Amino acid sequence: MNANANSAPSIKIRVIHREETAAVLELIHQSIRRINAQDYSPQEIDAIIDRMYTPQSITQGTYIVAECPSQLVGVIGFETCGTIGWINAVFTHPDFVRQGIGRMLVQEVEHRALNQGVVWLHVLSSRTAFEFYRALGYTEEDSILKYGFSIPLDKQLRTPSLTEQLFRTPFDISLSFIKWFS
Repeated sequence: MNANANSAPSIKIRVIHREETAAVLELIHQSIRRINAQDYSPQEIDAIIDRMYTPQSITQGTYIVAECPSQLVGVIGFETCGTIGWINAVFTHPDFVRQGIGRMLVQEVEHRALNQGVVWLHVLSSRTAFEFYRALGYTEEDSILKYGFSIPLDKQLRTPSLTEQLFRTPFDISLSFIKWFS
């Protein structure tokens, strides 16, 4: 997938290579420290990085990067289980914000999730990214905050079958969020 001329320079979207874990974490940490600083205290920033974005976290699920032309400028992580999917992380390099890279990454994951049979895609949004997700059609689920930093949002990607609707109970939804706290 390549960006159009109005959004970002030529962007290549691809799955990360194992040896890029450190570079991906550096991009995430830079983004959190520079972009999220407007909405979080230094202590909260440190806690977010220490608890949520570690080398181990990058090995969970699928991580996709945006590359321009040989620099990593964005990253998204996601997982799926049946009809439910989770976006674990979306970050853009601070020097490349507001160029459509985050939108491209989310659209790529939505496309992949649909191909895997996902109906509902969930994300725990930072305060900083809340309006970004809202603009992409995600709606607020409730006011439970992970570590006090995140707002649960979701998006229905397709019309569920009757069976899928019947099996999407509050209990199933609660189970889907257990993974966020484990």
